Amino acid sequence: VSTTTLMPLEIFTGSNKQRCHQQSNTPPKELWGLTQKHGGPCGVLAAVQAEMIRILLFGRGGGKRDLYFPFSPKANENYKQCEMAEITPVEVQESMAMAIGMILARAALMPPAAATKGSLQNYDKSSVRLVLPDGSGSSAQTDAQSTTTSASSWIQEMLSSPSKSESMADTMNTSANPSSSGLSVHIIDAAENDASSATATTTNHDASPVALTKEQTQMIHLAKKVANFLLGDGMGVTKTPTTPLECFQGPGGVMFLVMSLVETRGIDRIRCDMDDPNTTITAQFGHSSQELMNLLLTGQALSNVFDNSMS
Repeated sequence: VSTTTLMPLEIFTGSNKQRCHQQSNTPPKELWGLTQKHGGPCGVLAAVQAEMIRILLFGRGGGKRDLYFPFSPKANENYKQCEMAEITPVEVQESMAMAIGMILARAALMPPAAATKGSLQNYDKSSVRLVLPDGSGSSAQTDAQSTTTSASSWIQEMLSSPSKSESMADTMNTSANPSSSGLSVHIIDAAENDASSATATTTNHDASPVALTKEQTQMIHLAKKVANFLLGDGMGVTKTPTTPLECFQGPGGVMFLVMSLVETRGIDRIRCDMDDPNTTITAQFGHSSQELMNLLLTGQALSNVFDNSMS
């Protein structure tokens, strides 16, 4: 690589400040960087940040505000030529919505690691379930029509725990009364008759299509529906004063995402993924366990960092 040529990652992060100083299109970290103010949620924030960076680096469609879901940074002419347009605040909002959508879609569609368990033969693998404050998604206009249900029993039980009810209620701005959690579950379903709107290929900035598996196509389709719901009226500038995405950007946002992840995956499937079904997804001081990190990154709450198959 020529010493005078900036790589996209250098431009994006400003890692080579001396050379990046001469670039007028270096996006400030304040625009796309997630901020952590207290200990504990770093694992969740890191996974979301990684997904956002992947989309912003390798999924941008030539400045047309058309972000893709890349599965890997495929080589393409734009990447080789280090052409990287300035990142806009709208693209950052979209990339966060799409990052959350992909994380939840993986959790919904990935099969259980222990698929032989009889109780999981008919598990629901086509829906993302978003845990949000009551009324937060009622004004969202999107092609991903959602249905709403009350908070699940495990959420009620968590909120009513003597050691957690006060702090959890304060964190998520809910009532301390366990019978009224102030939360609802928005179900976004990727129905079979929706499959016609999903395509079997995606684009890598250049005109070359990249073949996807059926599972990847379903994942992208469901993730886009979630992103559209979170943005209020689909991709682009929203028309409503607030959007469901803002629930994840404010106080308690990490908790909303983790609860949505557990609600989408299902407690039974999460336990089947783990080596020990009695393992918890948070460790000491509220840090993320390996199982939670793998659930965020791969859609399965595996206990290991290898491919789950050993001689």
